[in-house]
Amino acid sequence: MAPGCNPKVIQAAREVGLTFVPGVATATDVEIALEHGCHLLKFFPSESLGGLTYLRALGAPYAHLGVRFVPLGGVNEKNLGQYLSEIMIATVGGTWLAPRGKLLLATGLTSVMLRVKPEKSLILPELTSLISEK
Repeated sequence: MAPGCNPKVIQAAREVGLTFVPGVATATDVEIALEHGCHLLKFFPSESLGGLTYLRALGAPYAHLGVRFVPLGGVNEKNLGQYLSEIMIATVGGTWLAPRGKLLLATGLTSVMLRVKPEKSLILPELTSLISEK
């Protein structure tokens, strides 16, 4: 996962067999990512850029292409449900999900379980089909 969408970084990641999720903030970023085979995209800082309102507008023209987003930055326990209710959201991230010293369970890239609170767990959908092909 990267803060931006640099085609050279995407290519370098492919060359060494790394999974790569470029960061996007504009339609141009999304189109560059798509041109390089990336359909799972980081959106950061989500809330500062307009949150779900902006992300819906940004993602709508690309929905038919299977573009999914990983919003970070401002996603929290209060707005988590709103983000995850959107089909274009693959998963969310943030430092609040994994306080220092509390490891999350991750089994490959096929399923991820995040501890939102000690008494609650959230199982996120399969992500492998969204990762760009090598």
